[in-house]
Amino acid sequence: MHKTEVPEFIDAILATGTPLMAVGHDVYVFAEADVPIEDFDRVVNEVHEICERYGERDHLRHDIVAYLRQIGRFIDDDHIAQH
Repeated sequence: MHKTEVPEFIDAILATGTPLMAVGHDVYVFAEADVPIEDFDRVVNEVHEICERYGERDHLRHDIVAYLRQIGRFIDDDHIAQH
């Protein structure tokens, strides 16, 4: 995956109903898809296909986190520590 594809990748994942969040400034996580149980397997397969299509992204972790924070999809580390 290239840096310019980060927004497109994130939009594709979010369109499946799968939450994607930055945690602090260094980590991002895929959360469990918020879809009816009968759609769960289909969504898991869609997310897998999207990840395969875009390819390796570890080298873009900070770019992905920065973009997620930019669009308001983040949880700060101090919030987690309090819970």
